[in-house]
Amino acid sequence: MSEAELQKALERMPVITLNGYVRILSAEFHDRLVTVLVDCLDDDEEPGIILESVGLECLKKALKKHLPDKNVPVEVVNWLIKTYCDVVKENSRETYHINEKAICRVKISQLLRAAVKFEYETFERTLQQILPIGVEFKEEYLEGLAFVDEELVTGKTIRYLNVEDLPEEPIKRLELLFSLRQSWEESALQQYLSDLCPTKRHLNELLMNCCRQTTTVNGKKLLVGLKEVLL
Repeated sequence: MSEAELQKALERMPVITLNGYVRILSAEFHDRLVTVLVDCLDDDEEPGIILESVGLECLKKALKKHLPDKNVPVEVVNWLIKTYCDVVKENSRETYHINEKAICRVKISQLLRAAVKFEYETFERTLQQILPIGVEFKEEYLEGLAFVDEELVTGKTIRYLNVEDLPEEPIKRLELLFSLRQSWEESALQQYLSDLCPTKRHLNELLMNCCRQTTTVNGKKLLVGLKEVLL
């Protein structure tokens, strides 16, 4: 892995640089930080932390108040704002607006990791209850984060399936995906291969070399498993 690739990978991870060392935030600590941020957004006693403006000093004080057992360095506060806020410049000053997609995706992750599978309607209803007031869920926020399935017996269900947790070996990843669903449309499969196939050409090459394909009577192309030579 090149230095540029390493830097890009680190940018996607919950990491900070503290005293010259790169440190990874634990999943538990990450979840606690997000929970405090979201709770403050709906707290009338935290007027300095709202969707349209998250105050750095206000957030520092809130984290210290709600996480008394943790020493939260400013590097962590900066990371939290960088990850879940957009910088908006107005009249030569910067304000931090909550990024709806980022907040939605982290709360989706928290919810789905708490159970093996949800009925889709139950998931939507529960998610809306734990999102900050004013933040709305959109199905596009599930991309590369969840697996949605619909069967005659079980109905529409959803489970956690984060592309970052999938096998790095392409064959093993495809094998896992075909174990979840026997046939895939390319557009549905693409979200779980985005890190391996950054371009459409890379995706086409991988699928052509590794997958068996069929065409339905309606002319729709489906991927129906790994080629036998790879099994």
